[in-house]
Amino acid sequence: MRKSLAPSILDRQKLCGYLSSMMIVAGETAIARQRNTSSMVAQAQRAGASEKAEVELSEDSLSLARKGPTSSTTSKKQKDSDFLEGPKKAFFDRITQVAMSPELCNLAALLAQSALLAKAPNTLKAYQAENRLRKAWMAKKDLPEEEQSLLLYLAHRSQVVGSGSIAKAIAAFRMVNNNLSIFGGQLAGDLIKSMKKREIESRTQPSQISWTEVEKIVKRVDVQDPKSERNALITLISWTALLRASEAAEIKWTDLKREGDVLEIRVRHAKNDQLAQGRSTFVEYKDGTDLDILLSRWRVRCSEPAFKSDYIFFNLNNRESCRLLPFQRGAANALRASGLSFEEVKAKGRWRSDASVARYLTDAPSAQGLHATTSTSLVKS
Repeated sequence: MRKSLAPSILDRQKLCGYLSSMMIVAGETAIARQRNTSSMVAQAQRAGASEKAEVELSEDSLSLARKGPTSSTTSKKQKDSDFLEGPKKAFFDRITQVAMSPELCNLAALLAQSALLAKAPNTLKAYQAENRLRKAWMAKKDLPEEEQSLLLYLAHRSQVVGSGSIAKAIAAFRMVNNNLSIFGGQLAGDLIKSMKKREIESRTQPSQISWTEVEKIVKRVDVQDPKSERNALITLISWTALLRASEAAEIKWTDLKREGDVLEIRVRHAKNDQLAQGRSTFVEYKDGTDLDILLSRWRVRCSEPAFKSDYIFFNLNNRESCRLLPFQRGAANALRASGLSFEEVKAKGRWRSDASVARYLTDAPSAQGLHATTSTSLVKS
């Protein structure tokens, strides 16, 4: 009899595994290349405009080429569904069995890729790191990769990490395996709640800057000192626009646009910008105000060759610590006290969820429907 030319199930699985591994490797390489490029951009910013630093891109950052043989390691680590576990892995294996042609295998590989690339790069990297830790611990303890083993791992990790890390480990498990069962979810939730109660006992109140302190910084600016001018402008613009340090470091002169008494600040990478389209925040901008004077003076200074740069704060990403969270927290509460609603404060600060902005706001009369103009003591003298 003539040998059949139809591909066997094993052949289809091998083909799907090859295509999937190629696409997954390409996706991970793209993420690594993006991070490498971002790092080099930050280095170029730190160098400043006075030093036109040329960043030499190595072969590792520009191509897929790797040193040494890769065939054995790639096929070993990047099989079609190696990153999946449990029911998800079984489901994807069934898809590869259903695929009857190279075209369908390519579609199956696309599904495998989407399971990873649907996450933001930072989230994906964090989840992959969490899963590696979990799988290494399970392998060391000779435990199966299932829900009961995950709960034991969470109990083990709770002794050395905080509740946030436990929640991240659960989310990473869900990405590659399955949702927890009702009872398993209750146990994991109770573990996180008990950890939060313990953390409250040692938690310190976050610092918060008031407008009075911002005014002092602005009024004490030394016009002869560029660093003093820059710090005063960062303080004021961070207060008015609720900027984070990462957002302020990426603002370019072209991101500022004034229309009348309103200044639009374009934030390139915001917390609530999952589609990377950028966000705009609007602040009051009148002639003769402190913000107008400081920004105009800084624009003139940045026109000098020693300070010329596309970025407003071109040396903000240096090794010095720069934390703008106290300004952001203080400004958010000031806006809330002035009458802005919770949703308005959330939109202006570019927070992604209600829980995120709630951690910044403190109790105030305006938040509870009261607008007191004077305060008197209830204690008799």
